[in-house]
Amino acid sequence: MFNQKLLESSEFYNKRYQNFTTLIIFPTLMLLTILILIACFTHKEIVVKSTGEIAPHKILKTIQSTSNNPIIKNELLTKKDVRAGELLVQYQNIETDTNLKLQSSSLQDLQEHAQALTCYQDSINQNKNLFLSDDHYGCSSAYQSYLAQCRSVTADFQQQVENQNNATQQKGIVSDALAKKNIALNQYQALLNAIINNTTLSSKNDYYTIFSNYQNQIQGLSAVQMDKVKKETVSNIKQQIEQLNDTITNYRTQYAGITSEHQKSDILKDKITELKSQQLASITKELKAINQEIKQLRIQYNATQINNKNAIVASESGTVKLLVDKTKLDNIPQGTNIAQIYPNIRQHPDLIVNFYISTNDISAISEGQTIRYHLTQKNSKPLTITGKIANITAHPVATKQGNFYQVSANLDLNAKDYQTIYYGQVGTISVITGKHTWLSYIKNILLHA
Repeated sequence: MFNQKLLESSEFYNKRYQNFTTLIIFPTLMLLTILILIACFTHKEIVVKSTGEIAPHKILKTIQSTSNNPIIKNELLTKKDVRAGELLVQYQNIETDTNLKLQSSSLQDLQEHAQALTCYQDSINQNKNLFLSDDHYGCSSAYQSYLAQCRSVTADFQQQVENQNNATQQKGIVSDALAKKNIALNQYQALLNAIINNTTLSSKNDYYTIFSNYQNQIQGLSAVQMDKVKKETVSNIKQQIEQLNDTITNYRTQYAGITSEHQKSDILKDKITELKSQQLASITKELKAINQEIKQLRIQYNATQINNKNAIVASESGTVKLLVDKTKLDNIPQGTNIAQIYPNIRQHPDLIVNFYISTNDISAISEGQTIRYHLTQKNSKPLTITGKIANITAHPVATKQGNFYQVSANLDLNAKDYQTIYYGQVGTISVITGKHTWLSYIKNILLHA
């Protein structure tokens, strides 16, 4: 007989529940189900990887060799950062005095031009001719032309005012004549009604004499003769009425054809002010350009005087990047690009990363896509910077490894990033081309395996 107490023993439960099914199969099925659910609802980014180099968004200046002569001093080898006006390269030959004279003459000419423009500007602001004599740059003539334009604008305005007054006067004359003709028409109409209807006519009517003569003519006449005289009189009056209607119509046409625009008194002032503002804006723009030329020419002139007057100086402040081999800086042909000046990295300029994508992967790349720039250096924490693709070259570049397209991407940097990165730094680029669930990703791998 079965003992019910055995059901309460641990030995019974161990034999019944701790078997192969409960210990292996069920946990495995649960783990597999969890993995499938994770694969369905989580995503994997599809990326194209490459190697990229940090570069400035804008190159400030490209330095070229200005002489075929041997180089006796080259500061590009020792200087990392330069300031505008600093000596960069000095050649062996002494610069001829002709260049100095030409630069000095050009500098003096630009300064005199700036003075003439300033005088032109002050003359307009003060409404007074400050030129003592004609200049060689046309500023005095330009001021006279400005005065002529002001006089022309004033004359046009006065002519418009005069035309307006004449039009107003003409309208008044036509209006008076039209009123008189309307009065005459009304009186003729009253005369016609009195004769047709055999009624009386006011003695104040200007044509009462016609009515009185008509009354005298029909006295003692027979009905036939009276009717004849009446018809003739009515016909004459109607002819007068028709002539008056034609005249009134003509006057109304004349009145409608006379146009006059009211000219406000401040219109002339506004036009003169606008003309003055245009001239001053043009002068300011030209003066700014000339002052910039003077500044650049002074830098070149000072550079020509440095160290035997045969040197290259920096026209911009920034960071230097050599474009030629350091071992070949003794003699560089004229016109060769020696170096480039980049914005100082400490000033946090806009930076880009340049990288290459093979022709096989370029179809998945487009402007505006997100990229990640991964930088791993010794003795530093890994750095990841995001950005967006800004430019893709139209044609690939042929290399030994194949054909590649050059791609540039703008980097989204914060202040801390500038403490870690440098120009020319190389890192890994990941271009995010899409996202798939892990299930779809594994399925594609299995299908294409």
